[in-house]
Amino acid sequence: MRANGIRLTVALAGMLLSSVTSGFAQNWTLTSAPITNWSSIAMSADGSRLVAAVQNGLIYVSTNAGSNWTGTSAPVTNWSFIASSADGNRLAALANAGGPGGGAICWIFTSGDGGATWTQCTLTDPMYSSLALSADGNKLAALPPNYNYHGGRITCSTNFGASWSNLPGPFRGFSITCAAEGWYLFVATASSPGAGQVWASTNFGITWNLAENGADYLSIFCSADGQLLVAQPDPGFGGQVQISTNSGAAWTTASLPPSSTVWNLASSADGSILIAASVQSYWPVQVSLFYVSTNSGTAWASATPPSTNAASLSLSADGKRIAASTFGGGIYTWQTTPTPVLSFTPSAGSLLISWIVPSLPFVLQENADLTTSAWTDVTATPNLNFTNLHHEVTMPLSSTKRFYRLRRSL
Repeated sequence: MRANGIRLTVALAGMLLSSVTSGFAQNWTLTSAPITNWSSIAMSADGSRLVAAVQNGLIYVSTNAGSNWTGTSAPVTNWSFIASSADGNRLAALANAGGPGGGAICWIFTSGDGGATWTQCTLTDPMYSSLALSADGNKLAALPPNYNYHGGRITCSTNFGASWSNLPGPFRGFSITCAAEGWYLFVATASSPGAGQVWASTNFGITWNLAENGADYLSIFCSADGQLLVAQPDPGFGGQVQISTNSGAAWTTASLPPSSTVWNLASSADGSILIAASVQSYWPVQVSLFYVSTNSGTAWASATPPSTNAASLSLSADGKRIAASTFGGGIYTWQTTPTPVLSFTPSAGSLLISWIVPSLPFVLQENADLTTSAWTDVTATPNLNFTNLHHEVTMPLSSTKRFYRLRRSL
């Protein structure tokens, strides 16, 4: 019985991977975004709102999943990184005078209205290589580049960039990321072959712990709860992707092909869906394959990318909508139908119903009798939980049976 169960699990995993990868080859859509040198892309939790930055160009936004794009009022400059809050209203962008990897004088701009207007942040330190933005947009963390600036300080804000604090840190790095609520911060460093590290903070940079030592990391990603970490080696130094399922306490090597050199990674909110872009050349970027995992990195399957120069990836919270921006090309999107699952948490006199933010619209319905088709829409508007990227509705407990479902809406 157990052996059969294992075989069934493996078969299902293979079927899921096959379904995803075959869909990749068929469902990529070239959007109407300009053909240019895109440097970074991000999206809201449901994937309906996209923001993308151009190296030595504009920042563009889309409010309809990439169908139409509008250039914003952000200045024309060397944008290297863009981030979005879960609802897409708060945006943060990093520009620098030294190229995509950080280098000379840097600027951080924020927008609290989905890109309509932008404000330049007032910072005491002049150089940064990466930004992290919490799901609600309140917490911002800026990382100094990988060489001798700021003494390794992390610059943090808890009010969306209105004011900043310099916090001491024993490192400099290439990439910083945070869990959805923002308190968990993770930094990846790569200073020389075999000398990189991953550092972790559970209190928004006040104190830090060494989570991994000895590799050469270019970037790091985490799930919404900060439990799943994916550390990406610097393609220039080699090495393999490392995965942790316990916030960095222990690590395993991803089962990607030894020949694959990862340039970019993206993750769903729960970390179950991961996409890695394998490159043939480091600069300019030449992508040979995408690798996809639907089980948090345990198994991977190859997939065809939309372009050979897909420089940046972003996933919706459910992992069912993907955006890929290209360097010297356009922006592509990929969509498959999500199947959100309801969770129920009873409390005194009420029932909390939640589901991960889906990348297509769904409506919550209720019914008193499953033998009938008398399903009615729940009138309560779902709230977005910024700590786990779930929609939530609180319903009063009933003395009679009530059934709930999600129905795809147009």
